[in-house]
Amino acid sequence: MHNKFFIFDARDTIPTNDWLWTGSWNVTSTELNWKNNVIEINDPSITSAYTAEFEEMWGSNSDTLNTSNTKFGNQKADNTTHSFNIGGKEIQSYFSPSDGTTSKILAQIGSADYSIYLAQYVITRDDIRDAIISRYNSGMNDLRGVVDQIDASGTEFYSLQNYGEMFANPSPTLHHKYGIIDASYSESEPITIMGSHNWSSAAENDNDENTLIIKDVYIANQYMQEFKKRYNDAGGTGIFIIPTIVPVELVSFDATVENRIVKLHWSTATELNNSGFYVEKSYDKLNWFSLGFVEGKGTSSEPNNYFFDDSVYLQRVQYYRLKQTDYDGSYEYSKVIEVNSNLASFSFQLYQNYPNPFNPITTIRFEIPSEQEIELTLFDMLGREVKTLFNGKAPAGIMAIDFKADGLPSGVYFYRLKAGNFLASKKLILIK
Repeated sequence: MHNKFFIFDARDTIPTNDWLWTGSWNVTSTELNWKNNVIEINDPSITSAYTAEFEEMWGSNSDTLNTSNTKFGNQKADNTTHSFNIGGKEIQSYFSPSDGTTSKILAQIGSADYSIYLAQYVITRDDIRDAIISRYNSGMNDLRGVVDQIDASGTEFYSLQNYGEMFANPSPTLHHKYGIIDASYSESEPITIMGSHNWSSAAENDNDENTLIIKDVYIANQYMQEFKKRYNDAGGTGIFIIPTIVPVELVSFDATVENRIVKLHWSTATELNNSGFYVEKSYDKLNWFSLGFVEGKGTSSEPNNYFFDDSVYLQRVQYYRLKQTDYDGSYEYSKVIEVNSNLASFSFQLYQNYPNPFNPITTIRFEIPSEQEIELTLFDMLGREVKTLFNGKAPAGIMAIDFKADGLPSGVYFYRLKAGNFLASKKLILIK
């Protein structure tokens, strides 16, 4: 077994304390001075996948080892979840030899547009060598690597020296097994490949290994900083480009009114760690309240469109803005847009309350074409007046009244709107 991972607290019922620790480091005093990397992930979904892998090798899902049921190497099955979205980061997880991990590494290499940086204990796979050369021939012209076991049987080190800056690692041992794709180019969705898996046939076909593929510009940048140190120590002097971190680029935000509903639409050109958008509304541009939340796309270099409907269209002029929020809690406001009502489009209407039946609160909406005195009254089944819900001057447009039925028994009631010569009623049902 060649895995290197710990799982913490994944068996309890508290998802927020589930941690995965994994990387290239064997927990031994021998490797304290070696060049290794580890990553820690606080997420219940990925710890669940690693728990399933561990239990397959442990032979049970309890604290008791079952040696008659343990499975290693080619006995194991491809039976874990592979794709995760953790904090807006796309992460893929694979185990060897069951999951065909090298094919997943090849797919990431095949996506390289600008650069491939690798720090490897050993690299002996012909298909990985060929994939790197293929990307080089297709225009990926920045290949750099540091390898420890440059003379291992089947080494690809010398072949790759013909296509980029490949250096032998100086002492102490470099035990890394990572590759970084397009780390300096956020628009190309940088990728980090890491874990226990050497780029070798033994790792692909025989050993028990674990690999993570992480698509995130920040993680790639951290690994690129680590790689720069290894590269410089080995004699490299080339320039590294610091990635341009693209924020959420809002390219449009507008509104239309259809059938008394304000329809908001906005679009983004790019997004980075975008949790989403709070849609906020105001009647005076001073006091704002939130209407709802629209989930963002995390990190994306593609255009995205968003929509939100506001069905409570109350006054002649109302204002909207977006509060774009990142996963770390930071936020930024959009421009403010103004929506003016078309008074000629309003008429006398009394709408059905919602929800109905209800307990204990429901909303009653009505529409009037001009500012005037109105009465909204509640009656019981016998026609007796129970409560005055509104009595006063209402503005043109649609008005919403929240009715809280405290102190009233369950039953059928009627609410009536009187506005000048207009009279209308609807039935509501209170169920307690």
